[in-house]
Amino acid sequence: MPRYAPDWVLVGDDGGGGGLFMRRHGRDRTRVYRLDLGAIDEDVEADGDPMTDDLLGRLSAGRA
Repeated sequence: MPRYAPDWVLVGDDGGGGGLFMRRHGRDRTRVYRLDLGAIDEDVEADGDPMTDDLLGRLSAGRA
């Protein structure tokens, strides 16, 4: 099975064919990017659309 984005984790979807990704490890594990699930490659940060810089803050504020 190919590993398209080994440094990223799919944490959800937008209900319209896009996935929400965040890094698996490292210091930048709060940013979330949206990327079409048919366009996944290793550079999610460059190809995806930034959704939030602070996932935990956004969730605690009730803005999922």
